[in-house]
Amino acid sequence: MTTTKQGIQNAKKNAKIILENCKKNGYKPPTNSNLYTNYNNIKVGVRLRPDKMPQEVIDNLKTIETYPTKLVYDQIKSAKEILNFAEKHKYLPSASIDKRLYNKLVNLRQVEERNGKDIHKSLKAELKKISKYPTKKEYTQKERNIKLKQQKEYVIKNEPQNFKEYVLTHAFNLPAYKIRGNNVTKNMIDKSLGVLNNQEKIVLQLRGGYYGNKMTLQETGDHLKLTRERIRVIESKAFNKIRSNQNALNTLKGIRNPKITKATSIENLNLGHRATNALIKNNKKTVKDILDISTKQYLMGLEKIGAKSANEIISKMDEIGQKSWAQKMR
Repeated sequence: MTTTKQGIQNAKKNAKIILENCKKNGYKPPTNSNLYTNYNNIKVGVRLRPDKMPQEVIDNLKTIETYPTKLVYDQIKSAKEILNFAEKHKYLPSASIDKRLYNKLVNLRQVEERNGKDIHKSLKAELKKISKYPTKKEYTQKERNIKLKQQKEYVIKNEPQNFKEYVLTHAFNLPAYKIRGNNVTKNMIDKSLGVLNNQEKIVLQLRGGYYGNKMTLQETGDHLKLTRERIRVIESKAFNKIRSNQNALNTLKGIRNPKITKATSIENLNLGHRATNALIKNNKKTVKDILDISTKQYLMGLEKIGAKSANEIISKMDEIGQKSWAQKMR
């Protein structure tokens, strides 16, 4: 490039055209274009004879230099696509979700590793934003940890009554109304589950509402990626383990063998449905009320109580230590 008057006029004109082109496209002229040749000539002229070049040309050249090359421009565009994906999903694309974006991400990381500090500042800024997002695996693990923390906090703050009833009902084959109000605590329940493996324990916790709401067989299966029938088998196997383990049963014996007094409700005597309901209907709600019955004839004269229910009540009173009353009634 010459520094003649005509050459300077051409430099002014070309610098403006190149700058307008940069603003329009967002990147410097490609190396195979006439604009790139003019741009290169201006750079040479400014470098060799800066005193001859008008300030306007120097300023325009500085502005042009801030624009990336076409290659870097495409890389920045790819980075923005990846960021849009990450902002929507909260994690970076993976090969199984969006292979096209994942490949772009791999290429950008290679560029970053190869060029280091020489990366264009705009691309560097986008890569910094990308680095703040986790992979899908990291995000999933983080969400799982948050959920587990919330579940643990729930369990610490609450006595999961539904879960207690679920375990006790299935472990002892007792109806729920017979175990309500018992003194079995969450810690006792947790200890009784110690005989189970991790999978069995999780199935019971999900099915029984340990962390809040109970799950159906299907919901539990979906959560653990197993069939509902497999969940049913695991659940049944788990309760068979508890029933066959004496230590587990001893842990729960507060409901199995509660301390019986005259004030004990008949609902805690483990009588059958028919006998329990009949006594309640006749306003016999405690052990003392039963002991006030003087003869077997009077007992069988109560509404809804036949010979079978009467014998069951007498046997139960004998079992809990009221042997003299039971002998009198036989």
